[in-house]
Amino acid sequence: MHTNEVLKLLFDDNSFMQIGAGENENITIGYGTVQGKLVYAFGQNDQIHDGVCTAPDIERMLRAYRMAVRSKAPLIGIFHSNGLVLNQGMEIMERLGELYCFQKEQAAAIPQYMIVNGPCGGGLALAAAMGDFVFVSEESGDYFINPPDTRSKTIAATADADIPSGNEQVASRSIDLIGSIQEISDRIRNLIDLLPSNSTEGVIQVYEHEDLNRPCLFAENADSFVREVAAKIADDGFFLETKALFGKRTVTGFIRLNGRTIGVIGNNRMDGASRLSAAGCDKLSQFIGFCSRFSIPVLTLVDVDGFATDFETEAHFSTAAAKLVARLAGAHMPRINVIIGKSLGSCHALLNSHGLGAHFVFAWEGAEVGMMERARYRILYGDEVEAVEQGAVDKIIYPQDTRKYVIGALETLL
Repeated sequence: MHTNEVLKLLFDDNSFMQIGAGENENITIGYGTVQGKLVYAFGQNDQIHDGVCTAPDIERMLRAYRMAVRSKAPLIGIFHSNGLVLNQGMEIMERLGELYCFQKEQAAAIPQYMIVNGPCGGGLALAAAMGDFVFVSEESGDYFINPPDTRSKTIAATADADIPSGNEQVASRSIDLIGSIQEISDRIRNLIDLLPSNSTEGVIQVYEHEDLNRPCLFAENADSFVREVAAKIADDGFFLETKALFGKRTVTGFIRLNGRTIGVIGNNRMDGASRLSAAGCDKLSQFIGFCSRFSIPVLTLVDVDGFATDFETEAHFSTAAAKLVARLAGAHMPRINVIIGKSLGSCHALLNSHGLGAHFVFAWEGAEVGMMERARYRILYGDEVEAVEQGAVDKIIYPQDTRKYVIGALETLL
């Protein structure tokens, strides 16, 4: 789909205003409204100069970024390019470096949404990966670091980090969705509606929900219990998941509670076990970092009974866990923890415990909180002291009251 058609889908009707339009412009830039909010955008046009990217093209991307940061508005980038102009030598490399720096420094104050609508490789793939959310068109997107003729056709992946067969480009852990342009447009519009426009805006209460104390009944045998719980306690039953293509044991996404957007993280049971993996820690670190930048409260739904035993976790877990601890220790947004199953051993300390700064910790009636599973602990050490008595849990609650208690805790923190 042509860049102009994508922009038409993304922006509100007749709202997009192109800036510096010219017949031979390889990069379209402009602004408009998405869900009534001001948003800037740039898009590559593969029909001009065979879609190759020049140093002036990157300068136009930077101009869109500068305007977005100055206006404290989100930015959408659309990538569709056949590579960089080689005969511009190191000038284009310097411009790329300038773009990367701006994306990670000044543009950290705004959400960045990236769409891969065609070929996007090498240096431009890195520019796309700098975004907070990355989407790849299933019809035309090709997202890669090295071109197909120079990379292996086989991607080695652990069970926790595996990716859909036939989509080699999704080896990148930055991707949120591979789908049609319509699906991508809908997802971005939903995210822009849910999320703050900049790091100073904070989470705005867009309405007050009438049924704050609504009881929530959960299908405990649901294949994805964290998603089930998140959707059931949400105002409208809607859970918008992020980065679903990797770290599949671990779930991240957004809901609204009493009209406020909050981030939700959790761990799912697979084959009867809920294990925290290195990939899961990386995924949680990235999500918590985003929520921290934009002061979005985080709700942790904990059900974890140990560490994963795959090779990747054994090799990289200490580094990934240390990064997660640093993110949580440095986070200052409201954080609430609900233990919906097990919270055992070192995993309890890692997943948003009081010790790492959680403001409230609730546990469902019947949840297990301790050094190890109850049966094993009693065999080795005898009776276990209650988690509430030791300060690990603030209150034991009935599952159906989860929404009520989380909203109440949020109200005290916001």
